[in-house]
Amino acid sequence: MFKIIHKMKVRDERGFTLIELLIVVAIIGILAAIAIPGYMGVQQRAKLKSIMASVDQAAKDIRSWEETVIKQESMTTDFNGDGALTVAGDDAVRPATIAAIPAAYIALHSTANGRGTTTNPGYDDRSPYVSINPLYKEGIPDLTGQVYLVGTAVAGVVKTITITATNDEATGGPNNDGYLAVYTVTSE
Repeated sequence: MFKIIHKMKVRDERGFTLIELLIVVAIIGILAAIAIPGYMGVQQRAKLKSIMASVDQAAKDIRSWEETVIKQESMTTDFNGDGALTVAGDDAVRPATIAAIPAAYIALHSTANGRGTTTNPGYDDRSPYVSINPLYKEGIPDLTGQVYLVGTAVAGVVKTITITATNDEATGGPNNDGYLAVYTVTSE
């Protein structure tokens, strides 16, 4: 009886057989073959959703800002981003003209103004594609994964603000050119 127990102990201490190891490696390979293709596009889809949500929100905000600037209404729009409507806070920083809206909107979302920091975490103002780039930028769009705001003048008066979202490469978007969305907000 002691010989049988001794043989069992010796057998248990040997480790895994080559077949057992090959089966485990094959199972891991199969699981990796299933999981890796699904993961490959996850980051790109998350970046796309983030920039599209940003451009949608910018379009809504710009439309509200334009209406308030045109009507010269007091305490109707949160221009300083503090969540409160006050004459001292919002009306003091309200853009005077539609032409000033893009720069004011970008300044609101700038880390230089304390936005997107631990003191005011309400804004995530970095590009999801290139984190050193600000999310919002004024000027002619290029492929840097940002949201561009450009005022267009008609007879010297800015009445239209174009909001363009881009990714960080020359592919993607409806025309496969890197431009993901273009919104035009026009004041009448």
